[in-house]
Amino acid sequence: RGRRVSMAFMLEQAESQLAGGALAKAGRAAVAEVKLTLGRTYSELGETAKAVSHLTASRDLFSELAAGADEGELLAESALGTKYLLLAATAGDSLARALCRGGDLEAARVEALEALRTRQRIAGEGSEQAAASLATLGEVELHHGRFDESKSALSRALSILELALPAEAPELVDTRT
Repeated sequence: RGRRVSMAFMLEQAESQLAGGALAKAGRAAVAEVKLTLGRTYSELGETAKAVSHLTASRDLFSELAAGADEGELLAESALGTKYLLLAATAGDSLARALCRGGDLEAARVEALEALRTRQRIAGEGSEQAAASLATLGEVELHHGRFDESKSALSRALSILELALPAEAPELVDTRT
């Protein structure tokens, strides 16, 4: 009681348990989801190397699951395969942001474009998922100093969201500001 635990301690404990096989019975998808969460958290804390490691592993695990690497069959055309491909794109978007924060702008751009292509192919060019990837690409292009490309990507993202969401949606307020 009254014991304070730091975020760093909690993250280290989670990593240790993950490395020790704590989620082995839960399956590779659960491991990929935990790695996605760890990667996003490390990215927000400015721990770029750890973020990139976890996010890359998450993206790769979800991609392997979508391809049916575990089952020996092609899952990419199934609902479960589609879910895993979209999660791989989510991890790719987060990875692009982490790489951008870490200064690896070219790798960030590659990740952002790949996530965008996947989301456009699976969810559609006018989907909210595609808008999220366009926003990531816009952020990366801005850091690259490619202002016209950034404006184009962010404007496309905003246009999609304006059609898909109510005017008072927090996502629109964030995108407009």
